[in-house]
Amino acid sequence: MIRYFLIALGALLAAAGLGVLVQRDPGYMLLAIGNVAIETSFWVALLLFLLLLGAGYYLLRLSHFGWSGGSRLARYLGQRRQQRSNRQSNDGLIALVEGNYDKAKRLLTRHLDDVDEPLLNYLGAAYAANALGDPREASALLARAERNTQGANVAIELVQARLLLQNGRLEESLASLTRAQRNTARHPAVLRLLKSVYLGLEDWDALLALLPDLKKHGVTDAEELETLRRHCILGQLKRHSDASKTSDEELAHWWHKLPKDVHQDDTMVASYVRQLISRSMDREAEDLLRKHLRKSWQRELVELYGKVAGPEPDKQLLTAEAWLPERTNDASLLLTLGRLSLRNQLWGKAREYFDNSYRLDPGHDVCAELGRLLAYLGEHERSAAFFQESLQKSGGAIDVKLPSRIS
Repeated sequence: MIRYFLIALGALLAAAGLGVLVQRDPGYMLLAIGNVAIETSFWVALLLFLLLLGAGYYLLRLSHFGWSGGSRLARYLGQRRQQRSNRQSNDGLIALVEGNYDKAKRLLTRHLDDVDEPLLNYLGAAYAANALGDPREASALLARAERNTQGANVAIELVQARLLLQNGRLEESLASLTRAQRNTARHPAVLRLLKSVYLGLEDWDALLALLPDLKKHGVTDAEELETLRRHCILGQLKRHSDASKTSDEELAHWWHKLPKDVHQDDTMVASYVRQLISRSMDREAEDLLRKHLRKSWQRELVELYGKVAGPEPDKQLLTAEAWLPERTNDASLLLTLGRLSLRNQLWGKAREYFDNSYRLDPGHDVCAELGRLLAYLGEHERSAAFFQESLQKSGGAIDVKLPSRIS
């Protein structure tokens, strides 16, 4: 308070002193411009000068405020537009996750130029367009993303490949993944998509070659890797089923090149034996089954042994009968012995084996065999009963055409 009082007192004393000075000596000033002359006292002129100087100063300040204010207004409006764009982008991504694809595409593409990082908008909008059944628009959005963003080629190619895979365009998806591989090493997402594409294309050779990379980069666990390997080998075997494209020698060469663990796998052996039987390579099938059954006794393989038409049926029967003492209650072995007895035209022995197998396990196969044998022996009523039972247990039709000779 004292300070303000002293300031006010000083101002009053200065004003009083200035008033005395003006009254004692007002001074004189003449300003002439052309034919115009202005006369005034020095103090009035000084006052006018100070007023003009102050007015000029405030005009400059006002002008500066106008420019800076316009700039601040522009920045404010830009920030508001950017905030609105970001908010709509977030709402669009939420709509995409919720499955509202039409809303998602609309929000994600509305203000692409105002978004800081538009890549997510492009990718999300492409997903939404594809889900709406418009793959062309999805491709166009991804092309715009590639033009307007830097360093995102791999991500864009992955999305493109994923959408093509969803649309069943496997060859084009593979092309996108091949391009993605040029820009990166063994990217896990690329490997995962390649696995799906190769499965869809049934390219078993390529998928087998991919398995080491899947393992190295942890894309699949050990159990799935083994499942994929088995699937590939079975797929290759199916591909070799066309005898017009693969010779018997090529099939045998392919089998012998497989790892040892495959040769010891019951399912693999069974599939390969069926292939041999379909090609009438019964000698090879009988030899493989006989050796494999010494190491692994499996019902499917035992029954297959009875279906192999080996070149020496009598020796084949003796081989199977040698297994019987240790497996007297094995229904599948008894069924096989019955079939081999039929091939040797030992009707009574075949009937005995079939009857024993039926008592242990009355499945549809043994019922069908009994039906065929009894029909051949002239016991048509019992034959029809067994055929009916086989039909009921198999859930489908069976061939009841009576052969003129059982073999």
